[in-house]
Amino acid sequence: MRQSTCSPRCRREARYLVESRDRLGLRIAASRSSTTPSSTSSCSENMSATPKKYLDLTGMRFGKLLIIKRATTSRGHGKEAWWVAICSCKKARTVCVRGSSLRRGHTRSCGCVQEEVRRVANLQHGHAGKTRSPEYATWLGIVARCTNPNCKDFKKYGQRGIGLHEPWRKAFHLFLRAVGPKPGPNYQIDRIDNKRGYVPGNVRWVTPIHQQRNRSNLRLITFRQQTRCLSAWAESLGISGTALAHRLKHWTKANALTRTPRKQRNRAS
Repeated sequence: MRQSTCSPRCRREARYLVESRDRLGLRIAASRSSTTPSSTSSCSENMSATPKKYLDLTGMRFGKLLIIKRATTSRGHGKEAWWVAICSCKKARTVCVRGSSLRRGHTRSCGCVQEEVRRVANLQHGHAGKTRSPEYATWLGIVARCTNPNCKDFKKYGQRGIGLHEPWRKAFHLFLRAVGPKPGPNYQIDRIDNKRGYVPGNVRWVTPIHQQRNRSNLRLITFRQQTRCLSAWAESLGISGTALAHRLKHWTKANALTRTPRKQRNRAS
């Protein structure tokens, strides 16, 4: 029986399909119904021998993730490459990430960014709800008098150049992290140096007495190389500030700041 052969036209088309497959890296079936069994088997062997190509992401950085190597995993039934990456956060977690998620920007960390967002949201919640916390109310007051010209105290603060640390203005949780929670109901926010604004290292919680002693228009008295406010001198003598002011008005400074009250002298005698 005479063996059937391919026509020259069929052979040319088969050769063109094989060349196109090699050039584009695609698996193209190059068989026709008129080809012989031997030619069909040889084409299928060549197609299966062509490996699937992946973009090498080793050494690349995507957000906080640094790609270490390609993962040997069967996720996705082998249709897509997975990569092992290490995160630059404090925990330095190692994760396995899909390549397409990295290239499209869907995955940028080990999950630490989402954890921080949730933590900040939880911190904000509970302070800025229907019942505002004392710390949140204090922060709102600082923002208003330092940045809002319609605030009644803006002339004493913002207009005088008393500003607010920009990260604190944008995020309450950063302000709370720096100054801490309010120690007690009678405490108020205070600036250590009245010439500076609400900046890190210059803000603290103090009692009303300490805050009054740190006012810019405070009356300071110097005696025997010691400078104190009037209330501090009065406290050391055991008298009220009004009594000491009366003394300074009618007595000499030495007598006003050294003589103890009559009741204390009688007890001592």
